[in-house]
Amino acid sequence: MAIPTAPSLKGIVNTNVDPHLCALCSNPLIVPRSDSDRPWMNICCGKEICSACRNSGFSYDRQSDRCLLCKATQINRIGLIKKQAKKGHAWGQYHLGVKFHIGNGVAKSEFEAVRWFRKAAAQGHPDALVAMSWHCLDGIGCKPNM
Repeated sequence: MAIPTAPSLKGIVNTNVDPHLCALCSNPLIVPRSDSDRPWMNICCGKEICSACRNSGFSYDRQSDRCLLCKATQINRIGLIKKQAKKGHAWGQYHLGVKFHIGNGVAKSEFEAVRWFRKAAAQGHPDALVAMSWHCLDGIGCKPNM
């Protein structure tokens, strides 16, 4: 029995910039009832997709380890996150901060993590605001908040 493959998206440029719609099917992204319902963000390009599109496998090609929305591979995702962060995208700044906090793909540095969390928090990114508050409360990567 043949394994179904995702349809080719070659030549198709996704121009969906509405953060409330799925980047593949343009259906509204719903408020999740569980973890399996939550929208999925492709960290390489920042496009959010609904759980149905994520489960269908049409946004990621496992054989070539490639995002079908931006053509990024696992190897160069950190470079794409850095590029998006430097462009000023809050989601890229937050995820780059997470990478520095964990030490995934980059050298672990709490100071760099806080630097990127601070930039994303300044734009109102909710997860970055939480990360900044925890780091400053504990004095990790910045002076402790009194």
